[in-house]
Order: sequence, then C-alpha cells, then structure tokens
Amino acid sequence: MDFDSFDILSAAEDGKDSKTGHPAVDKFAKNNTAYVEKLAEQGDAGAQFAAWFRYKNGFLAPEDRALAMRYLMQAAENKFPDAVYYLAKAYAVGEAVAKDVEKSMALALEAAELGSSRAAHFIGAAYEVGFNLAVDKEKAFYWFMHAAEKGFPPSQFSVAVAYENGFGVEQNADLSFYWYKECAKHGYEPALFNLGYCYENGFGVNQDLRKAVKLYKRSADLGNPIAQFWLGLMYMTGKGVERDSAAAFSYFDLSAQNDDTDAMFALSRCYFYADGIEEDKFLSFLWCKKAAERGHLEAMRELAVKYMQGDGVEISPSESLKWFLKAAEGGDVPAQSDLGLIYINGSITEKNYEQALKWLGKAAENGFPPAFFNLGLYYLNEVDASLPLALENFEKAAAEDFPPAQFMLGQLYQDGDIVPKDMVKAFQWHKKAAENGFKHSMFAVGIQYETGDGVKKNIKKAIAWLEKAAEQGVEYAFINLSLIYLTGKEIKRNVEKAYEYAKEGVLSTDSGACLHHLALIHLRENKYYNPETARQYLVKAAEKGEPRAYYELYLIHSSEGAERYDKNKALNYILLGVEAGEDRCQFKLGEFSLIGIRAKKGVIGVKRDITEAVRLLTKSAEQANTDAMFKLSRVYEDAADCTKGREKELFTSLALEYLCRAARDNHSQAIYNLALRLYNGDGLTQDYDLAFKLFGVAASDGVLEAQCMLGCCYAKGAGVAQDAARAVEIFKGAAKQECGLAAMELGRSYSAEGGVEMKKAAYSWYNKALRWGCFDALYHLACCYFMGDGVKKNVKKGISGLLIFAERKRYEAVELLLEHFRIHKPVSAYYWLLYSEDFCREEDRERRQQLKEELISKLTQKGREIVEFEVYDTLEYLRRKDRVFINKVKKGLK
Repeated sequence: MDFDSFDILSAAEDGKDSKTGHPAVDKFAKNNTAYVEKLAEQGDAGAQFAAWFRYKNGFLAPEDRALAMRYLMQAAENKFPDAVYYLAKAYAVGEAVAKDVEKSMALALEAAELGSSRAAHFIGAAYEVGFNLAVDKEKAFYWFMHAAEKGFPPSQFSVAVAYENGFGVEQNADLSFYWYKECAKHGYEPALFNLGYCYENGFGVNQDLRKAVKLYKRSADLGNPIAQFWLGLMYMTGKGVERDSAAAFSYFDLSAQNDDTDAMFALSRCYFYADGIEEDKFLSFLWCKKAAERGHLEAMRELAVKYMQGDGVEISPSESLKWFLKAAEGGDVPAQSDLGLIYINGSITEKNYEQALKWLGKAAENGFPPAFFNLGLYYLNEVDASLPLALENFEKAAAEDFPPAQFMLGQLYQDGDIVPKDMVKAFQWHKKAAENGFKHSMFAVGIQYETGDGVKKNIKKAIAWLEKAAEQGVEYAFINLSLIYLTGKEIKRNVEKAYEYAKEGVLSTDSGACLHHLALIHLRENKYYNPETARQYLVKAAEKGEPRAYYELYLIHSSEGAERYDKNKALNYILLGVEAGEDRCQFKLGEFSLIGIRAKKGVIGVKRDITEAVRLLTKSAEQANTDAMFKLSRVYEDAADCTKGREKELFTSLALEYLCRAARDNHSQAIYNLALRLYNGDGLTQDYDLAFKLFGVAASDGVLEAQCMLGCCYAKGAGVAQDAARAVEIFKGAAKQECGLAAMELGRSYSAEGGVEMKKAAYSWYNKALRWGCFDALYHLACCYFMGDGVKKNVKKGISGLLIFAERKRYEAVELLLEHFRIHKPVSAYYWLLYSEDFCREEDRERRQQLKEELISKLTQKGREIVEFEVYDTLEYLRRKDRVFINKVKKGLK
C-alpha cells in the first residue's frame, strides 16, 4: 500500500500558509527545540507531536528517529489524533517499531474517531486495496467521504474518482465534478488535471475549454506529463486556446522529457512536418523510435515506414519488417493491413500468402479489409444480391486504391442503409477516392472537413476540397463554399466572396439548387437585396424541380404590404411545394388545415380538416421539421383534453413523444414546454433539477416565459437554492420585455410582502400582466378587487373575474365565491358547492358537507325549493364594460 500517495505534510496539500502545513508543527515554528521539549515533558500533546516531527525529519533539530518515536508515542498516549495516525503508519511499515498490521489498523480507527482526516483516508485506502482488510468498496467510500468532508484533499480526490467511476457509490458526474473542484482549491495536482478534463468534456459541468486549458496549465506546471501532452494537443488544434504550433511543440517536448510516449510520437510528427519547429527528419526518427520502443503502436508503424522509405534513417527492410510485425502483433490495424500487403507484394521480405491472409484477415476483422470493386458490384446487383460478398469485394478493391470502390464504400458508410453508419470510415474512403480524382468524393471530403464529422474539423481543408469539387462541376460545392463565407463561423465573413461562389454556381451548373441559393442572397443580404431578382431566380429554380423554391415564393407573395403580395399565388405555391414534398410547405398547409381558410372570389381556400392537418404535419415532422413536431404535440394535447379512456392515453403519449422529439432537436418553445411539464409533474415524473436546466436552455434561446420560470425556480427553491431576491431580479428583467407571466409573478411577490404600498405595486403589475397577455393575472386582479388589496374594494368587479376562473375549475376562486355567496346569495353558493364537488380537496370535504347542510337549512327556511343543478345567473354582477371584456377573454380562450 502506497502511504505517500495520501500522506503529504505540505502547505499545498492542507491549504495552510506555513512551512509544513500542519498547525501543530507550525505553532512552534518560531520556538527553539528546547522550549518545545520542555512543553512536551510537561505533557503538552501538541508540543510532543511537534517534537516528533522535528527529530524525525531534521526540522529545526538534528534527526533522531528513536527520540522522535518516544515523543510520537507520548503524543499518541495523550490522544493527539494525528499522532495516533502516524503511530499507526509506523506499525504498518515497521518504522522504528516492530511491524504489526493489526495494531496499525486498530490505531488508525482510534485516530479516525479522534478526528484525524489522514487516518480516515488511511482506512479508506486499506478497504480499497485490501490492506489487512477484505476489499470493500462501499466502506472505502465511507471513510474517504468522512475525511473529504473535513477538507482533506487526497480524500476529496478519492471521493471524486469514486463518483466518476461508480466505485462504492452510484456514479454521479455532478458530484464527481464538485469534489474535484473542492480538492483543486487546495492545489492538489491530480485534481487540477481531472477538473480540467471535466471542463473539457462537459463532465458534471457545462463544457468550458478555456477553463480546461487553465487547469491543464496548472497541472502541467506541477509536472504532470499527461497534462503537458494534452496542452500540446489543444495548442496544436486550437481547442480552447488560439492555435499555436510553437507552444504545442514546447508542451510536447516537456511531456516527452517526462517519458510520455504520446508526446514522443507527437514530437516526431512535429519535426517531420515542420509544425512548430524546423523540419528535422533525423530527430523525427529518433523520437519515433523512442516512442515505439516504449510500446506506442502508431509510432511502431510509422517507424517501420521510416525504415522502409529511409525517412531520417538508412533504408532497412529487416528493421521495417520487425516494427511492422511488432505493431501488428500489438493490435495496430493499419500495420496489420500493411503487413498483409507486404507479404503479398514481397516488398521488404519474401512473398508469403499464408502470412498475407493471416494479417489481412486480422485487419478485416478490425474493419480495415481489402476488396474488389467489380466483384462487389456483381454481388450487390446479381447472384441474389449477396451483400456479404459484395462488401467483402468492395473492401478488397478499395484497398487496391480503386477510386469507384472507395467512393462506394464511403457512401455506404455515410448513408448507413446497408452497413452501420461510420463517418470515420466514410471519410477514409472518400478521401482516398478524392485524392484519386473522384469528384463526388472531393465534395464529401470537403463537407466532412467543414462539419468535423468523422475527421478533425479544418475549414481550410474544407474549402480546398470544395473548390476542387466545384472545378469538376459539383453544384453543391458552390453552395457550400458560399455558405462558409456567409456564415463566417470558422473563417472571416465575406459576403462578396459568398456571392461570387453563388453566381459562379448558377453560371456553371444552372441547377435549381444554385438558383435557389443565389435567390436567398438577394433576399437576405443588404448589399445584394433585390426581391424581384430573387423571385425570378426562384421561379427558375422551381421550374427545374427545386422544392425549397416554392416556400420562398410563398413568403414573397404572402407578405402584406410587399410589392408582390398576392394571397392566391402564395397559397398556390404552398400547394405546389406540398406536391414536391417540401417540409416547410407541408407544415404551413398543415397549419392552414387546422383552422381552415375561407375561399373567396379569386382566392383559393383550404378546408378545415384536422385529419389532413395531422397527416401533413406528420410528413413534415418525418423530415425533421421541429416546428411540425411541436405543432403536433399541441394538436395531440388538445385532442387528449377532449377524449377519455384509451384514446386519451394514446393522444397524451403522442403529444409527449413529439414534444420530446422537438426538444431534442433544440426547438426552444418545445424545450420550455417540456421543462414546464417536468416542473409541474404534468405527464412526467416531477423533476425540478432537470426542469431548471431546461428552463435555462430555453431562456438562453430567448423564450421569455422560460426566463420567468427560472425566477419561479429561485423563488420556490426548485432545482436551485432558494433566492427570493434573485427571483425578483429575473422577473423584472423579463417584465422589461413585456412578459405577462413575469409581471404576474412580480405582482405575487409584492402581494406576499404585504403592506399598502406593496399591494398597490402588486395591483399595478397584475394589470400590466393582463395587458401583456397573461390570462391568469385576471384571477389575481379579481382577488385585489374582492379584497380591496392595492385598489378600491369592488366586490362585484372582483366576483366577475372569480366567476370566470371558477367556471374553469380554479379551486381557490370557488372557495372565495363560496365564502361570499354563503351569506349574500345562498342559491349561488349551493350551485358552486355542487359544481366543485368533483375537484374539491379531500381534506375540505367534511367542511363542505357542513356548509351544504347550512345552505339547505337557509334555503328551506326561506321557502326555496332545492334543485340540485340550479344554475345561477353568473353575469348578474357584471357591468357592461366588464361583460364585454370577459366575452373577449372567453372568445380568445376558444
């Protein structure tokens, strides 16, 4: 058991600003040894412990192990926690005492009970590795946590690792991150590195590459070779930091000097390709050989190539074969494939077909087989469409560098219809075909470099390959080149260059796709804005069968006030787009079918047809249209409200399914609605933590209601620590943007505070909320009038609002009406009592029964006949302006 891994007396470890980091030792740092010994002889346990440390380590006193042990035992007898622990450690290793493992563990337990964090960690480590104890992961975690909660860094690190890997506790990324962060506060190097990993990969925290770089730097400065290597990679790739190949080389060099084989191999590459350093093929060879000798498989293969080609070393077929064999035997697939070809060709050794089949077979088993293109096509299209033989022969042909076979394999792996989708393999095959002049693979390679799908993103390489494809007349190469400069995500935005590529695409190909793209530039870029020119290009694009052109033409003709505004043409283009299968046209016609568009003279109409609407929206959703998914979720949700039994269950399930699909595809409103369901437990298990996170995502996308719900989370302490001040701050921010929900929540906050001025402020915010479209605010306004809170009391006006919500089964509104009507209008009270029976609270049933008996008694005494479902004229209290307003509200609800 490695005691030193958790037993470090240092300021960096314990977080103390002193010479040793241990308070008991540092307390006497300014005192001479004679004074410390005097106190020790008087029975001062702290002084005894300090004396032990001095004599054991030669700290401010000559080293004397025997005398040190005497003081340590005295301190332990006086129950000084860390003294008991260090005595336990001494017995564990037999230092100045006879080795006694059982006694060691007994003392460790005693020290832990006395409060020694080191002892608790010692016990945890003992359970972890089975040091005189049966391995017990749960107990190990218990003791690590015991010390971690007291701030002991090595234990905090062990707890973080346990949460990361599920060691003795359920795996939890968030808690793992938390403990790494706590540990890193003490400057503990392993935690710094692991915390950097968390930030780089978004493990338990939102990804933050800049923080990752800073933490890797701290770890690297403390000598961690892996951190040094990873920093080199980040500087080499520009990940989280500005790309700097010289800095990358410097960190690779530091790591390599600390025996990291990945760094050695990286240095070899730097010297070979003159990346961050001047080219030096001899040094490239030396570092490659050093990495290979330490077991780096890729270095072994590259070393074999260097011996074969004479890169930085004399050609040596025997050395080349030796390293190819080592790499292949170690499991390096390209080396196995190369070795198979070597035995077939006899390039550096005699031909040996048995060995060739052996190594090519191993390479094929690892997904890197050779193939024959023509046989592949034959087996794909003939002989009962034998897919296994087709693939086998495509791979053999592609391994022989036959471009059509390489392209075919690239497409098969890219599409994933016949073989499992694998974008890395797709890139490999397309790259080979592109390098051999196959134009469609040039385009595919350019796209993969652009997106970083299957290969490291490199916009310069993307542009280079797309330009090659454009030279060969590939229409979408022009479009993607134009889009790269239009978006300016990975390169400086250049509208002029984007337009040049778009125009060149139209002139070179005259394709519908290029015409459509050029039209969009004329519609959306100020410098080239010309709706009429755009319309002409879109008409041509539509004539050439470009479905997307129909939707853009619809937009041009449906914009009121525009020169080309024409409802008939707009709807006609939607219908044409639907026929062509355009998803946005399907979505739009689906929307029209939900409400219906009345046919007028000279204008096409759309019949209201829910079935047809659902069919169109479903087709659009199948093409990944998130607006259609979201709309379907609302349609099915409404259908569920109007049905019962199995149909209700089915519609509810479909509503949730489409909502989740839209949310997964980053539809902001869908994310908000899903969060709201989680917050309220509506059809889903209530989950405040996830709801809070999703509200945050939707709010960052500009959904005001989501921003407001974040405030509700802070106000309630749902998914986040309760913070009323923060909640109000969020509500105010959303209210500035005229968010009705935020205004209502502000009103509720002020109402809760009490006081005349606060209630006036609440009333003001409720009014704004209603004006900004928050219908629920009407309930709170009604309560204000009913109670006279913040406004002159007006019971009739209050009741007018409460009646609306009572009809919508708002229980609080019913309760207020009952309280009022029981005295003034017993018939009305009796009606609302009966009306609310099916949704009243269980705990109120006894009280309501008593009220019912009271009302029956009153009505009987007055000679009124009791009719179970007598309906009271709920509009009796409404003044004319209130009646008009409420009718408008009700109409809006429908």
